[in-house]
Amino acid sequence: MTLKPKIVIECINSTDINDVIWRGGNERFNSDGTVSGKVGPNWEFFYCFLHVFRAFMKVFYKYNEHLLSENNLLLNEKSAVSLIVSQLEQTAQFCLNHQIEYHLIIHPLPTELINGATQPIEFIQQLNHRPYVTSLFTSFSNYYKKNDLLKEYWIVNKHFNSKGYLTMGNIIFNEIKLNSIK
Repeated sequence: MTLKPKIVIECINSTDINDVIWRGGNERFNSDGTVSGKVGPNWEFFYCFLHVFRAFMKVFYKYNEHLLSENNLLLNEKSAVSLIVSQLEQTAQFCLNHQIEYHLIIHPLPTELINGATQPIEFIQQLNHRPYVTSLFTSFSNYYKKNDLLKEYWIVNKHFNSKGYLTMGNIIFNEIKLNSIK
């Protein structure tokens, strides 16, 4: 609040769910300003160095590369989405209470566009009906019907390149401008 913002723009995508699952929620933020990571299972050392152990855990216990079983992953996803939605609602309420214009932007990842996604993943759809939320899936899909996505993102690390981020910025600007006029 020392900056006294007039507008807050927050961008999220499907990777935020994974961040909460893998890194933790609010419990990772310490009162002294530092961050604590999650502690892995006691067998993580063996998983790291022994490929046979890794295969055993994957085949028989259905653990993925993030050391989560399929069942735990689904539970953790629901919990992460709940936490994210709650935090976003708190941010929106805070902004409303302080007369700050708030925009939550849900944007697709390049790989989601390549796979033909036309809307946010199911869990993030919980946010769509809120007045401060703008989903960019349609805008991105329309843009990349006419432009080559492969020229706007790094294939290896799956992030937009500078041209892709410029496109993203322009799309966000145009969507916020449209939503502010309504």
